[in-house]
Amino acid sequence: MKWITLVLIFLSFSVRSQTLHAILVSDVEDAQLGGVSLRDEEKILQILKTAEWGTGLKLETYYHNRASFTASAIRDRLKSLPVQPRDVVFFYYTGLGHYPNANSQFPAFKLKENAMQQLLGRKPALSLDEVGDMLQQKGARLNIVMADCRDTTLEFSIYPGPLLDEDVKEVSLKKLFLGFCGLIKIASAKKGQKVWGDTGNGSLYTFIFNEFAFRDCLQFGFIGVRAATWPQLLKRAEAHPKTFDFNDISINPASIDQTPVFEFGTCTAKQRSNTTTYPSYQNSMTTGAIEGKLSFYKRKGGNYEEVSGIISKAFYPNAEIELKRKNKYPASDPRAKQVAEKMSVANYLAHFKIVANRIEDVKVDATSVERNPNYEYITSLTIIETYKEL
Repeated sequence: MKWITLVLIFLSFSVRSQTLHAILVSDVEDAQLGGVSLRDEEKILQILKTAEWGTGLKLETYYHNRASFTASAIRDRLKSLPVQPRDVVFFYYTGLGHYPNANSQFPAFKLKENAMQQLLGRKPALSLDEVGDMLQQKGARLNIVMADCRDTTLEFSIYPGPLLDEDVKEVSLKKLFLGFCGLIKIASAKKGQKVWGDTGNGSLYTFIFNEFAFRDCLQFGFIGVRAATWPQLLKRAEAHPKTFDFNDISINPASIDQTPVFEFGTCTAKQRSNTTTYPSYQNSMTTGAIEGKLSFYKRKGGNYEEVSGIISKAFYPNAEIELKRKNKYPASDPRAKQVAEKMSVANYLAHFKIVANRIEDVKVDATSVERNPNYEYITSLTIIETYKEL
């Protein structure tokens, strides 16, 4: 236990010195779409606060709206940003946009001073490409630049996400924000496409990125952990608009032709040296998944060698299971009985094969689980079996 504590202290100390810089640029004054920008800002801030909670990164937020919604103010911010090599920078723009030329994949921003600057022959409009280049030169480990330049409104639905049996979303967050490096550029649509938004929920792409791609990554246990990479996250967000269910029956979902664009820049050797490596979590299981395997075998039978093999791989070598066997009576009943013993994973699985058809119920105590420092394997777990009589 001491070595686990020391590793956790070391990891906490190393992460604490890292900062998650959030630069949020929002056109909140547009008469038609200003409300959309406010909702977008809330969604992105929700993502970043979740990342701060799960990774230990210190969130520093910089807002650019109203008077500071100008290219010069944003360029000054980017130049003066106090970035360290292990930091993460997340730049987000929500507002109107345009494409600088026919070959542009990523938009430029319609900021307050752009029109006057162009008339006077000064600097061109600030673009997503320029922001990405400026941030890469600052030397942070990971730079994410996203623009949702919506221009069209519609109404769309919100659906609640699934429930977790065991909370492992910290692992997904650390993989995304501590285990990745380089530059990621994201635009919410291709050139020439309509970009949709809703005053109540914000821009369609930002909403989908938060509510489906990002949240799904946190909600589905180790399936989500294994999918917690920026390429998979962005591909998931790309797929959703094509199958989205809209409230507005006058809008045909098939007509929502909005395809996001994303690009991954090279991760330099220096950036890679400041990146944390995480395992694949290929054999990791939540407590709910283990309980599901045991319960299914109890009810339906099947290939027990296959079931026990899958469960065994989720445990650390020399892991221990505390087995609690109880009768059907509640603890307050004087007839209630319970016995407990500790055993190896192999011994428990051999025991369960023998008693599976005699027990009434099997539960895995999710609150009892202990894992190794990177959460890949279970080191200790309590399982409760209920019998008619002991």
